[in-house]
Amino acid sequence: MKLLFCDHSDIYEPWGSVRFGASDFANVQAVPTLPFAPSLFLRQEDGSYEVWGHFVATAVPWQIYRARTRDGITFEDVRVVHDEPGTHWGYSARLLYSPELGRFIYTKNTSRPDGHEMYIYHSDDGESWQAYDGNPVFNEGDAWGGIWSSVAMKFLMYQKGIQRYEHKGVNEMFLNARRVLTIRASDDGFTWTPDIASDYKRDMGFTRGMRTLTSPLITPDYQLDQNELDPPDLEFYNGSPYEYEGRYFMVVNLYSGSFTEPGFSPVRSDGHGSGGSLGNELWTSRDGLNWERPAQHGGRGGGGVHNPLLAGNRILIRTNTALTGVPADRLTYVSSWSNSHFLTASFVMGTQGLAINAKIPGEVSQNDGNAAYVMCELVDDRGQVVDGYDREQCSLTPPLDLLHHPLRWAGKDGSDLAGERLRLRIYLRTANVYAITSPDAVSAADTTAGGAFVPVTPRPH
Repeated sequence: MKLLFCDHSDIYEPWGSVRFGASDFANVQAVPTLPFAPSLFLRQEDGSYEVWGHFVATAVPWQIYRARTRDGITFEDVRVVHDEPGTHWGYSARLLYSPELGRFIYTKNTSRPDGHEMYIYHSDDGESWQAYDGNPVFNEGDAWGGIWSSVAMKFLMYQKGIQRYEHKGVNEMFLNARRVLTIRASDDGFTWTPDIASDYKRDMGFTRGMRTLTSPLITPDYQLDQNELDPPDLEFYNGSPYEYEGRYFMVVNLYSGSFTEPGFSPVRSDGHGSGGSLGNELWTSRDGLNWERPAQHGGRGGGGVHNPLLAGNRILIRTNTALTGVPADRLTYVSSWSNSHFLTASFVMGTQGLAINAKIPGEVSQNDGNAAYVMCELVDDRGQVVDGYDREQCSLTPPLDLLHHPLRWAGKDGSDLAGERLRLRIYLRTANVYAITSPDAVSAADTTAGGAFVPVTPRPH
């Protein structure tokens, strides 16, 4: 069993200043440069990975590569399995794989003056590839990510989309539009909904060096756009989703322009606000379609353009030039800057106890006056604390930074409660809790996730 803490759907009856955060990926070590950018890692029975990637460039022919690795550092049997001629190609590509369909889908766009056309290449074995007869499948922006969702049973593509927006306050490319994320879905990887084009490059005008749009665009019901808590200049430059432990995460690049006029740094003469990055924000989902923003404006969280590689006790992301990672199960965490508590999802206790993945004090906290702690108690299905398993018997104090710390109540590990349906109530202050794990407990999470939030401090409205 593994209970991750990604967003409010993972906790029940929270009280206090409970909040969620995301961990930044950090460089692991120097690595040799690869001739390709990895796009998919498929774990094999022996613990190694089959790897696919592509040659990254603009306006040149491109290739699909295949290789093997165990650690993301050394790659063996590196070879090209597909060559595609032409000079009309864009700089990016993504590989999506459905184990249920047994189908690989490589998505590749063109870079033409009148728009970005999406092309699909497919394979049943990852070795022999062919272009889809119906290419191109749609027109959209030049940056994107994609996944296969085994929950929704769909291929999903999240592209840099353009939305009409008449309230632009800063200079950035478009005078009357902003970047959002467009969602396109497909049951087979070939036919996409919506299949209409986003032809924002057609019939553009210019005002004070900024582009003005007149052509039809994707309607907002197929887009993820900003909400009332976002600053008015915020744009979503790109979204790269991936799956980890049955949950879906998406690294969204946040972006904004500037009040400076085109031609004055950081706004280029073509209106593009070079240097306008505001960092990343990690979104979470249970199906890859509906997304939460638990660490909104946190400016943290990472990942890459491929699913994570697991090696040792690390989650790894490999580009053609770098290897970054976070400790196992530490993509996200639940935390609190003041005294708080919450209940976990329910589970059936096993015979080998429970462990916590935690850091005390947390990354964003000072441990002034030894204020940081985590305490745990076992609660039965009637909401009562189990005798002998109260919080005073299981108190964790700093310094503690462990991926797998056994929970004990005066020497007991809960094995005497095997077979009973229970929850943990976790009390915490200035600490990060990432996960609860067990070798043989079984998750029995309620069908309705999450609970009413009871704040001590006001929430934004």
